[in-house]
Amino acid sequence: MPYVKAWCAGIHTESLRHLVKQYKFEYAKAAAPVLADLLLARVSELPSNTVIVPIPTVAAHIRQRGYNHIGLIARRFAKKRRLTLQPVIERVGSDRQHGAGCSERIAQAKKHFGFGKRLM
Repeated sequence: MPYVKAWCAGIHTESLRHLVKQYKFEYAKAAAPVLADLLLARVSELPSNTVIVPIPTVAAHIRQRGYNHIGLIARRFAKKRRLTLQPVIERVGSDRQHGAGCSERIAQAKKHFGFGKRLM
């Protein structure tokens, strides 16, 4: 099922861009709660049966950072909202999205993401 709605956690200002860059590329794990709270403040109430599904990160990037940056935000969001978190999407392949254009990212998503064994 395609997504029905998307939210923006904040305006892409220099400050937010810097925070995200530090979080993803400069090992600033402490930014996770700040980013999750920005999202929590922008997303309206969700039905109690909503399932939060984080988009998987390349395993090598998780090892390099020492944490799963999307997983941390998704976990805090789900916990604060008392929603279920289910990492049911698998990533196959490791094409780099950083610097990729929109059409490139869409092609990569079609090629490298699928439902995990938990749903089979």
